[in-house]
Amino acid sequence: MTTQVRHIDMNNKLVCNYAVIRFMPYPETHEFANIGVILMCPELHFIDFKIETQRRERITAFFPELDENIFKIGRGNFRQEMERIRAMVNGGNGAEQLALNIQQEDFKNFFKHVVKPREAIFRFSDIGTTLADDPKRKLDDLFRFFVERNFAQHLEYQENLMARALSNRFRAVDVLKHYKTLNCGDNIYHVPLPFVHEVQGTMRRAIKPLDLAKKDPTRITEHGDQWYMRINRLERMHKLPEHLLFAVREPKDGINLDACRQVCQQLAEKGAAIISYGNTEGIIDFAKAL
Repeated sequence: MTTQVRHIDMNNKLVCNYAVIRFMPYPETHEFANIGVILMCPELHFIDFKIETQRRERITAFFPELDENIFKIGRGNFRQEMERIRAMVNGGNGAEQLALNIQQEDFKNFFKHVVKPREAIFRFSDIGTTLADDPKRKLDDLFRFFVERNFAQHLEYQENLMARALSNRFRAVDVLKHYKTLNCGDNIYHVPLPFVHEVQGTMRRAIKPLDLAKKDPTRITEHGDQWYMRINRLERMHKLPEHLLFAVREPKDGINLDACRQVCQQLAEKGAAIISYGNTEGIIDFAKAL
């Protein structure tokens, strides 16, 4: 069914309420996977939802002991119920009279009733509020964030997580006190590095987590080229740390691993040390060699 959004003046933001749709097969453990989002805009009398229908492996990987049919059949039934609710509000599929009745009641209370806590394997999160120019587009944005986790695809995000984990490891072995976050370079060009050991203004040792575990070999190569260029520029500026280590998160296999190895070879040719991010002992040994 195609959902129609009523046209109004979009100069002002529209207030929308939403809830994340969760799959929770084992209430005892409180573990769940986000599988969709439902959103309503009372000003437009609009309600719609979006549910993940393609990637069942996300669920089977998170709940490996679960019969896949339980999720597949349950999701189908839940989707039908959501479609029925959407038709009641927006009209269509013989639901015009129901839509008229719903318009006469408090729309926000109706939404609260739809997403109220329930004892079922498909549940809703607490209600959130957001502003939107276009509720349909906002629904897509929320789906990409909560279900597809598009924010986690950003290079900086993954490498920041890696740096945070290394900080904890360094702290545990009393090494972190020797390192700090610094910009390598000058006022015109500089590169931030999360772990730098500096002695009297000279950068003796630096460690940079590098995430090359990407799905696309082109992205792996381009990210490697970015750091190759940065090393070249810092080298010409005489601002390159004396000892630089890349702690590399690698793809598992295939052409992506080949691209990763090419990147690592290029960086090594520039004098950088390369250690697998999983080799904690090797990274700590490098950090201790002050």
